[in-house]
Amino acid sequence: MASRQRLDDTDQLDVATGEECDHILVVDDQDAVCQLLSRYLSRKGFDVIQARSGVEALDKVREFSPTAIVTDIRMPDMDGMELLGRVMSTDPDMIVIMTTGAPSVDLTIDALRSGASDFLPKPVDLTRLFESLSRGIDRRKARLASQRHQVTLEKRVRRRTAALSQALEELRRVNVQLKLAYEGSIELLRRTSALRDNDTGAHIDRIRLFAVEVAGTIGLQEEEIEMLRAASPMHDIGKIGIPDQILQKPSSLTPEEFETMKQHTIIGGRILGGYDAPILQASEQIALTHHECWDGSGYPNGLSGNDIPLFGRIVAAVDVWDALTHERCYKPAFTYEKSLELMKQGRGTRFDPDILDAFVEALPRIREIEEQVRLLHADGSVASALERE
Repeated sequence: MASRQRLDDTDQLDVATGEECDHILVVDDQDAVCQLLSRYLSRKGFDVIQARSGVEALDKVREFSPTAIVTDIRMPDMDGMELLGRVMSTDPDMIVIMTTGAPSVDLTIDALRSGASDFLPKPVDLTRLFESLSRGIDRRKARLASQRHQVTLEKRVRRRTAALSQALEELRRVNVQLKLAYEGSIELLRRTSALRDNDTGAHIDRIRLFAVEVAGTIGLQEEEIEMLRAASPMHDIGKIGIPDQILQKPSSLTPEEFETMKQHTIIGGRILGGYDAPILQASEQIALTHHECWDGSGYPNGLSGNDIPLFGRIVAAVDVWDALTHERCYKPAFTYEKSLELMKQGRGTRFDPDILDAFVEALPRIREIEEQVRLLHADGSVASALERE
């Protein structure tokens, strides 16, 4: 028989210490055993609660919420195994140590599988009981501390997520306001430019919609297309700085007048330059480069190939198409067939070959857009003299 420490010897043992006194529920229908275990555990520093049956034990659990239970298996009304099952169903972290005077392998296995922390034969080895309780309590406290920490972390994450969501929503709102403000500024500048050029806005509307159609055909992302949609109406803003006698001259320009007309690209770049707003940067880029040519023969900087920004190359193509197919104060409108022939002649010289191919592919849709714009501007006004650059 394994040696066990008698209750009389416990006077020499250290009392358990800690900030909190753990409640231990001792359950046994034998009063002597119940008293023995209770006195021992009390001397070890535990706050001990007693019960003489499983039914009474459940009442004590509900009343005192003990840290651990030491229970006999064989008891009337409700045995220890049923008590174990009921307790574990409501508190899986409960420490339950089973005791019995008739131990067996099968009973031990059943108890441990059901959630028991340990299984001790009677007479109970008090030292082993104390050690088993101490280990179990330490594990329980560690689990509960981990759970509390997890709950705390989850609360912090939820709070920070909510705060981040609020901040992102505020940022989105501010970005929308800024975008509206930029677009409003651009619209004011566009209207100013249109007034200088006797333009009702039909040309600018066509350029914007044509450019978007070509951009979609070459596969630009939606964000880029929206940027082009907002920025392309500013391509001729620099004409604000061109004298009326040149801008609205009903005949051919002299070489000197044409040099002045070419300055509208530089003027537009200066008007729109120096800002951090992406829409204004894109607008500056378009205003400055929409008369550059693929072969380097354009102006104002003689850029060629891919050195010409993509937005500038797109607007260059649709701007020329619109000028060819619409009446100007110095020329009649060309037919679609003649205009398309002239556009194709510029492939690889005036126009980026890929952009021109995309333009030709999108032309059926562009012609539909043109009719829609015509209906919106049914007054029949003449667009600005775009071939007078």
